Amino acid sequence: MIGMAWKETLESRWIALLAIIGPLIAMLSIAVSIALSPWFSFEGNALSDLGVRPVAPIFNSGLIICGILCAIFCLHLYLRIGMNWPIKIGISLILAACIALIGIGVFTEHSMSLHIFFSVAFFVLLLLAALITGACLLIVPKMRVIGILAFSVAIIGTVGWAISDRWSGVAIPELLSVVPACVWFVYFGLWMYKKNGQN
Repeated sequence: MIGMAWKETLESRWIALLAIIGPLIAMLSIAVSIALSPWFSFEGNALSDLGVRPVAPIFNSGLIICGILCAIFCLHLYLRIGMNWPIKIGISLILAACIALIGIGVFTEHSMSLHIFFSVAFFVLLLLAALITGACLLIVPKMRVIGILAFSVAIIGTVGWAISDRWSGVAIPELLSVVPACVWFVYFGLWMYKKNGQN
């Protein structure tokens, strides 16, 4: 009974909205944290530097909440999108990236080894998930825009990290991965919400 109740909840149309709310919370927390940190430099800092300063509660909670909400959305996708195993691999990688994002917020730079592990895992998993998901959805006519956005995340993010040696910090390549990913997820959430309403 409990299992069925959880399944019905995860299949609910409203769960798709978490893919919109989560990224918006993350981007708002990052923007507010930067605005309140005059010392922060896009060229000389990492976004995670915000997680060990006075704005840490704002920054870290935003990442954790985003990770949780988007992870729930991934479970929603598993139940709502009946596709073959390649797209499910992509969704699995997105879910893993969400867990890594939670890890970044929990294990700050004060726990450097764990923080580095979760940070590297997040960006690698995110770009790999975007590449695989994008490639799969590009051939699905109704989901082609989502596929293009996903593929764009992979391309822009990879280019950002490829030229990261231009700056002493990594905030710019981080944002070049995160911002397109947020756009992709918000659009994905809107698409799923509308699709669920038609069923």
